[in-house]
Order: sequence, then structure tokens, then C-alpha cells
Amino acid sequence: MVSLHLLFSFSIAALLVLIFASISPQNRGWQQITPAFLLILFATWAGGIWITPVGPLLLGVPWLPFAAVGLIVALLLMGLRPGNYRTSTQSVRTDPAILHDAPTRNAINFSIALLALLLIATIVGHYFLFTGSVGYL
Repeated sequence: MVSLHLLFSFSIAALLVLIFASISPQNRGWQQITPAFLLILFATWAGGIWITPVGPLLLGVPWLPFAAVGLIVALLLMGLRPGNYRTSTQSVRTDPAILHDAPTRNAINFSIALLALLLIATIVGHYFLFTGSVGYL
């Protein structure tokens, strides 16, 4: 079951990242796509486990919670990406000092902390799933 949940999460995250990367007006490299993929992957995995299973089954797994969480997280990341606003005179992409300022460091630290929390939520969810302690979980 863990492998099917991971397969669904990986497929949904990959599909969403490819769709949003292709419609983004900015050319994004792998360095910017990989963190978004990891956030969507772990959020989809944790959310799909913890949300009450609804919708049709595919290979015995209710895929609708996985897709809903993945889409919500992808839309949030799309709205929060840099470049959605106009700068006055200085381009954000051309200034190397931007990478070392406090907001960028805070965003990186927040992303790492969020990934860790999502991984913990996934591990705890699968623990309850296989021990049978809590209903479906």
C-alpha cells in the first residue's frame, strides 16, 4: 500500500509540476523546479493519507484526496513564486545579492522545515495505517 500511495503521489506531483512549469512565463531550471516538486510530492503523499478516502478507487487506492491536495499545493506555490510583481528598476533575477538576503534565507528555511514536517506526517500516517490503530489510517 505504501508503494501505491507513493506512486500516486509521485505521478500527481510530476504531472502538476510539468503543467505549471510549461505554462509559467519564466524559463525555470531544475534548481527551481526540484524544491517545488518535493513540496508537492510530500504534501500530496501526506494529504492523501490523512484525508478521509473519497471518490473512485484506482488499484484499490482512493486517488481523489491525493489529486485534490496536490492541486491545492501546486496552485499555492504557483501564486507564491517570485516574479508575480513588478520591480521598479532592478531585476530580481540579475542581482546575485538577492540570493543572500534575509527573505530568501527565510523562504529556504521554511521550505526545508515544511518538507520535514510533511515527511513526519507521512511516516506517522503510514504507521497508523499498517498497525490498524485508527480506522482507515
